[in-house]
Amino acid sequence: MILDNAISTPVTKSGITETKKMSIAANGKMFKIMSDTLYQDKIGSIVRETCTNAADGHRKAGRMDIPFHVHVPTIFEPYFSVTDTGTGMSHDTVMNVFSTYFMSTKDNSNTEVGGFGLGAKTPFSYTDSFIVVSQYDGIRTTYSAMMNEQGEPEISVMGVDEYDATLVNGIEVRIDVEQGNEHRDDINKFVEAIRTQLRFMDVKPILSTNAVQIHEVEYKSFIDSVDYAKIPENLSGQWIVQGGVGYPLNVDLIKNALTPSHMKFLEINRNLVMFFDIGQIEVIPSREAISYSPATVKNIQAMIDKMVPILTASVVAQANAFTDHREYFTWLNDHTVRRMLSLASYDTKSAPCLDGLELYWRDAYSASYVFKLTLKEPVLTPVAVAGEYLSYMTIGYSGRKTYHNIQLSDPILHFAIISNNDTIYVRDKCVAAIGRLKVVQELSGRVNVLEHPRGAEFMTDALIASFEAQAPGIKFKRVSELPAPAKAETVKRGTPVVYKMGANDRFDSISKWERVYDEEELEGGLYFEFDEYPFIKNPLLAEHISLLNLLVRSKMIDKPILAIKSSKVESLTKDNPTFAPVLDHIKALAAQVHANLFKSTVRLNR
Repeated sequence: MILDNAISTPVTKSGITETKKMSIAANGKMFKIMSDTLYQDKIGSIVRETCTNAADGHRKAGRMDIPFHVHVPTIFEPYFSVTDTGTGMSHDTVMNVFSTYFMSTKDNSNTEVGGFGLGAKTPFSYTDSFIVVSQYDGIRTTYSAMMNEQGEPEISVMGVDEYDATLVNGIEVRIDVEQGNEHRDDINKFVEAIRTQLRFMDVKPILSTNAVQIHEVEYKSFIDSVDYAKIPENLSGQWIVQGGVGYPLNVDLIKNALTPSHMKFLEINRNLVMFFDIGQIEVIPSREAISYSPATVKNIQAMIDKMVPILTASVVAQANAFTDHREYFTWLNDHTVRRMLSLASYDTKSAPCLDGLELYWRDAYSASYVFKLTLKEPVLTPVAVAGEYLSYMTIGYSGRKTYHNIQLSDPILHFAIISNNDTIYVRDKCVAAIGRLKVVQELSGRVNVLEHPRGAEFMTDALIASFEAQAPGIKFKRVSELPAPAKAETVKRGTPVVYKMGANDRFDSISKWERVYDEEELEGGLYFEFDEYPFIKNPLLAEHISLLNLLVRSKMIDKPILAIKSSKVESLTKDNPTFAPVLDHIKALAAQVHANLFKSTVRLNR
């Protein structure tokens, strides 16, 4: 990127007796500032700079559509690397340009992102050494860049190999990710930086693992013909993108330089991404933020001036193209659409699709309004609005619910999207109102519902009669007059009297045991008794629990273990030998084991 280093103000010298150019001491202090403390987000800067350098290499080699490769660090392979197939670097370039601060091959062109001569050194903000491999004209050279004992960076040749000169050139930069307590989150930080720092790149790199995905920004299809300004659906805030790098726009730093129309545009479009050509936006040396120079602010103003008439003309054309007033109001539900129409000074009541409708509606930007379009869940939940309002809802053919508010204090009833001969179902006080309306929706596909936000009991006969008098062409029908929905088969619930133990459940509490509602289906088992859920009656001693665990694990108990409420034990187990108390069964098995062991001991003694 071409940097503007010229001084705009003429320099006048007078009465000077001696002049000396200031210089920079190339010592450890300077290199620490330029390599370390310059960056706030060190890992994010490493990912951004190494990857944009790779993209620049592909751009310079005419391989813009070819992705470079990124190795994502993992616990088993704890290193981050970027490998491109661009132009590569000759040994002379590495030793005299790459290794020199503020020296760059990109500061005379606006086709590449860099230019400060600092980005390639960002790994030093995180580590004292990293590896650079350059493939150039049949020679593969491996370099080690490291900080010496004085805190000054050095670069050394580690090895030189020959390879097939017909293969592409390229660069690999490899950085080991630190381990240990102080760096236990570093792998996750690198992963998050890969996901977020590269999201605006036109050609995303190929990652070494499918487990990590770069955050793909999704845009609304607002103005198809405009590719330099888009509205993101999954990203908040206002962003400026240049050369595949996104910078948050800080409006507070430039608001005094913007006109009222510029500010209104930015206030309307709270979520916005503007794309600039390389060189139009100046950035600070770390390239972590925008430098709001006069030239940068002027270019931002020019971008907004270019966007406003195109965007407003497009949204007005969309408004005028609607032929169905229901679809028009649904479209108006988009907050950005309404704001753009406001910027265009478009009267939303003047849409051609509203001709012939008796529409009384004040704009939502007024202090008080009659009509408001929102989408809310669940179905038919009253909208909380101050004052005397009615909540009015339409369920569309696709099942989408659209809510409206109607102010009762206004002398004329406002049914903005209701035509004559339509039916409005008035939600009065009745049982299963939602179920009744769903039956109608399944039959007709669309249901218009009118309800009072303070409750169905406020929808009085007198109020309904006033509606009928004001809108004689509309049919009003009480929800209570609709047939009640068929009752679904009820499932037995409540507190069961039997619980069944699972493989991993504990004996001292039945709170996690499976509930059994159909006791008649039980075919027997070993049971505890319980009086008060979830504790069993007469809990087992520790030795009994140990023995029971042993018997269960050795599969000597092949019957289900149950907990039965004491009041139900007799009715379930009477005259049914398949049921037995757990403790009795344990004692019987213990006696049998003891008898067999005694017989074995007697034989052994003989």
